[in-house]
Formats: sequence, structure tokens, C-alpha cells
Amino acid sequence: MKNKLFIIAFIFVLSSCKLFDEAKQVPILIPTSIAEKGKLIAVDSLNQNRQSNLPTVEQFFSDTILQRYIKIALKNNFDNRIALEKIAQQQAHVSRMKGILLPQLGIALGAGAKKFGNYTIDGVGNYDTQFSTNINDKQRIPDPVIPDYNIALTTSWEIDIWGKLKQQKKAVVNRYLASTFGQKFLQTNLISNVAESYYRLILFDEQVKLISENIELQEDALQISEAQKSSGKNNQLAVDILEAAVLSSKNDLLVLKKIILEEENNFNILIGTYPQNVRRSNWVDKISIPYLNEGVSSEVLLNRPDIQAAFLELKASESEVLAAKKAFYPNFIIQGSLGLNAFKAALMLEAPSSFAFQFLGGLTAPLLNRRELRANLLDNQSKKREQYLVLEKTIVNSFTEVYQLVRTSTILAEQTILKQNQVNILERSIQTSNSLFVSGRANYLEIINAQQSYLKARLELIELFLEQQHLNTHLYKALGGGQ
Repeated sequence: MKNKLFIIAFIFVLSSCKLFDEAKQVPILIPTSIAEKGKLIAVDSLNQNRQSNLPTVEQFFSDTILQRYIKIALKNNFDNRIALEKIAQQQAHVSRMKGILLPQLGIALGAGAKKFGNYTIDGVGNYDTQFSTNINDKQRIPDPVIPDYNIALTTSWEIDIWGKLKQQKKAVVNRYLASTFGQKFLQTNLISNVAESYYRLILFDEQVKLISENIELQEDALQISEAQKSSGKNNQLAVDILEAAVLSSKNDLLVLKKIILEEENNFNILIGTYPQNVRRSNWVDKISIPYLNEGVSSEVLLNRPDIQAAFLELKASESEVLAAKKAFYPNFIIQGSLGLNAFKAALMLEAPSSFAFQFLGGLTAPLLNRRELRANLLDNQSKKREQYLVLEKTIVNSFTEVYQLVRTSTILAEQTILKQNQVNILERSIQTSNSLFVSGRANYLEIINAQQSYLKARLELIELFLEQQHLNTHLYKALGGGQ
């Protein structure tokens, strides 16, 4: 019989060991450099000290007006404030888990009454004590109803022999830290969105300026056409077409002003204020993008809050797997109480006669619910593998995002040079077409085409500058929000 029990226990241990074995995950590899894809190295071997070299928010966004709005947004934005409250909730969970490792201490106050049947052991025994000569009057049990009064300190303590509770605490702490990085990720996106909206407003201001200048050119051409019509050098068709062009440009200007109004409202929502005019700087056509000039190493990705949060979520999953494994082992629980107990309230104060205590310690091992524990372990192991894939996906996406921005910056610089040359040529063509139109050697269609081509090229040029500024904003977010 003993041999059979030994064999059963041995098979049980083997099955548990097989269940606990997990295939080791391969290290996540990443290129050493983003600008030039070099050899692959493990993420764990990256130098995290490189994070301190990241530019500050002020270096990314040098506009002082924008810096002030960013501070307002961080203080007032509703999503950011909601995220801070969620962090406070996570912090409360951490405090609760710290208490699990400590003994639970409480105070119990009780008052009750009992009456036993006359044909029960307790009923007959209590009745007999009424005639006993071995007890005094204070010890005589009331009959037939027996009161019960007690006041005591109670305690319950699960001794964390195997470290299960410690692993559960680690999981909660890591999830709390992950939530703080999640809030930082939200904060980084908020700053990026505020900057993008601010730069769009500056772009719209410049577009208003360009369209207004174009309207002046069109009105000048219209006046010349009307004068030529009076002298017989032109006809009503030229006047009508030029006048229609002026009206079309004025309509475009009104549409743009409506877009500005909508953008200002969106901006005010971002910074958490009611609708108001948004101050902004004048247009600047020189964009300086920090950090790209020095090149970008893969170490900077470790500063990204989404990667940090994914790392911490993986650590939390690992702790939960360890806790699920240790749930198969026996629990050691100590319980006890210490206080005063009597069947008459007045007798409770007669210590030490009314002194009472209780102490209980024991091991409880899971037996019939092992299927549930096994399912819980398999579930946590799967979640750990899932979180590992989430981390790897986050790293790959982050690398690709920064790589895209680095390569795009070079293309945008080349586009800007070409577009600037085109604008210079078209600006000269307007002067030429006006001179030819006045002398009668060019018609109104050539004037309109020259003006429209110049306006289109100018708008495309400022959109390229805006795209460069947005690239800078996206780089701020892609690098983890700076310092």
C-alpha cells in the first residue's frame, strides 16, 4: 500500500513539473542604429543611460507661446486628469497588496444568548451544574437562557512560505508602474496634439495672408482689364472672368476662416478651456529639428513610455505565473484571539478569571481543486507569452516609426529646395505677365494662370514647412516625449 502511494505521489510530482516547464522565449533583437540599419543586438543589452541625452520639450518646441499652452494643457486637459485619477486607483491597489503580507489585526465585540434543549447533552449538563457544590455563585451558569459576552483582539496571518503573496504584490506594483508610463504616453500624445494644432493655426494664418495678397493681385488685374475695355483693347469676357476669379478667392478666404474657427475650438478643448482666441506666433519658414542632426541610436527607444509600460506588463505577467505555480503548495495560516469572555457582563471585568485566548495554526493543501489551479496557471502562462509578443510588436513598431521619420526628413528637405526654386520662378512670371498684359502682349488667361500657379506653389511650400514641423512633433512623440 505504501509503495502504491509513493508511485502516485511520484507521478503527481512529475506531472506538476511538466506543467511548470515553459519554453524560454528568444531575446528580442533590434538594430543598433536607426539611421543606418546595422547588426542586430538584444534589447536587454542596450545602454539605457543614453536616454539622458534626449532633448527637452523646450528644445523640441522653442515657441514660447506654444510652451505656455502646453503647460495649460497638462494642467487642464480632461483626459490627462482622468488618467491621473486612474493612477491613484492603481496606487490604492498597491497599498492593499502591501497589507496582505502583514498580519490582519482587529477587535471583536460580541453579545449573544443560547438556550439548549432539555433533552440534549448541553441542556442536561447545564441543568446539573445548578446543583454542583464544586462551583461558586459567580460560576453558576444561568438557566435556561445563557448569555455570552466577549471582547477580544483577533488576528489572522497567512505566512508567505513559498513567496506566492510576494509575487502577487510584484505583479500589482509593476502594473501600477505601467499605468504611470501609460499616463506619460497619454501626456506625450497630448503635447504632440497641442503642438500640431498650434502649427496648423499658424499655417492657416499664412494661407490667409497668401490668399489676401492674391486677391490684391487679381483686383489689380481686374482694374487693368476694365481700363483696357474702356479704351477698346479688351472685352467684357475678360472683365467677367477676372471678376469671377476675385469672387472665388474671396470665397476661399471665408472657407479658410471657418476652418480656423473650428481649429481654434479644437485647440481650446485640448487645453481644457472654453472657446477663446488663440494667440500664436508669426510664420517662420526655417524649421530646426533637434536630434536628427546628430543621428538616432536605438537606445533612445527605451525612453518611450509605451515600451516601458510593455516591459512592466511583462514583468507583472511573469510574477503572476510564479504566483500561480506557488498556489499548488500548502498555505500556512495562523489565527488567534485574545480577550475577555463571560456569561455575565459584570464578570468580564474580573480578570484574570474571564481571560480567554484561542490559537490555531495549520497547513491547507489544495487537493480537489487542482484542475482549477492548473487552468489558472495555463491561463497566466498564455498571458505572459501574449505580453511578450505585445512588447516585441511595440519595439518593432517604435523602431519603424522613428526610422520612417528619419528617412522622411531627408526627402522633405529636398522637396523644400525644389519647391522654393519653383516659387521664385513663378513669382518672376507674375511680374512678367503683368508687364506683358499692360502692353497688350499677354491676355487675361495668362495673367490668371500665372497668379493661380504662384498661389498654388506658395501654398504647397508652406505645407511642406508645416509637414516638417509636424515631423518634429511626431519625432518628439516617437522618442518618448523628451525630458
